[in-house]
Amino acid sequence: MPHPADFSIPTHPQPQVVSLFAGVGGLDLGMEAAGLKIALAVEKDPYTAAQYRQNFPNTPVLCADIAQLSSQEILNSAFEMQSDRIIANRNSCVDLVVGGPSCQGFSRIGKRDPSDSRNQGVFHFVRLVGELHPRTFVMENVTSMRDERFAELINNCWQQLLSYGYKVQEWRLNASNYGVPQSRERLFWVGCLDTEIAAPAPQQHRVTVYDALTDLLPLEGLNRLDKDILEAEGQPGKYSQYLNTIFIPPTNWNPHRLTGCTLTDHSPEVIERFITAPNGEIEPISRLYRLDYQKQCTTLRAGTPSQQGGHTAPRPIHPEHPRVITVREAARLSSFPDWFQFHPTKWRGHRQIGNAVPPLLARAVGMQLIDALT
Repeated sequence: MPHPADFSIPTHPQPQVVSLFAGVGGLDLGMEAAGLKIALAVEKDPYTAAQYRQNFPNTPVLCADIAQLSSQEILNSAFEMQSDRIIANRNSCVDLVVGGPSCQGFSRIGKRDPSDSRNQGVFHFVRLVGELHPRTFVMENVTSMRDERFAELINNCWQQLLSYGYKVQEWRLNASNYGVPQSRERLFWVGCLDTEIAAPAPQQHRVTVYDALTDLLPLEGLNRLDKDILEAEGQPGKYSQYLNTIFIPPTNWNPHRLTGCTLTDHSPEVIERFITAPNGEIEPISRLYRLDYQKQCTTLRAGTPSQQGGHTAPRPIHPEHPRVITVREAARLSSFPDWFQFHPTKWRGHRQIGNAVPPLLARAVGMQLIDALT
């Protein structure tokens, strides 16, 4: 198990970050744990922006479409919304711009249409990097963004970043190498005006599904089909304690009160199939993966937005019980601490987790940036 001894609060002034495509805040949670400060988060979806505000009450959130924003509007918002004036004036420069533009148009499980308008999120991220001209930037996406069919857009964006004067690296990182009990490979573009930044070294220890879920009370028989909150008993496990050390909880947090615990109502026929589904294999009819306590979770997906039906993505089957996992269990498998909350509607909660960068992976990236920034 990783040990929290390497977590430290820097003594220098915290580098200031503008977060684009902020989502529910997985990337930002990791960046702040590394010693950075989110000066402004920008998120288009109003439900997710509201959830971000709940988890980051001291961070200004601008609910807006990146495609419609200019750098000056971002700086104006950061200046006007900050009570402690972290952004000194409306023309200040930020230290770091981070973001994960929409990946659905690039994903291999979608249509992968090069003309998909969602792909332009990468263009607008690069545009705003050029306008804000931070010392460093980090952009995250799926690895299939680099497939040949998207080459024209992606290569043009890469060349544009070079023209701004950045030394740009491309990292392919799997969250499972950084303390996350989930195999989730992601592409990172990391640029700095001053120097090249090395990718974070993988950890030797792998966190398993058992590490992540073993201390969560069994929910079966508790009539939890319509109840999001569970009043838990006992002490949290080592993994959840570690997360709550790295990601400091709010002062009013009750560690015995867990959200995201609503169960899914399965039919008797589905339950019978799930009972016999082998661990570590695909259940043949539902095509859902059955988790294995001694292994890691497969990549958790986001599902569709409300305008496309609001469908929950296929969720893995619990390794011990004949049901799919809850939002809280998915959060554990993505390295979110127990105090972090998601939308109480199951499909929205799972979507927020599926779209988020696992916070421990984000922290590993942030730790690599802090030296270059200071």
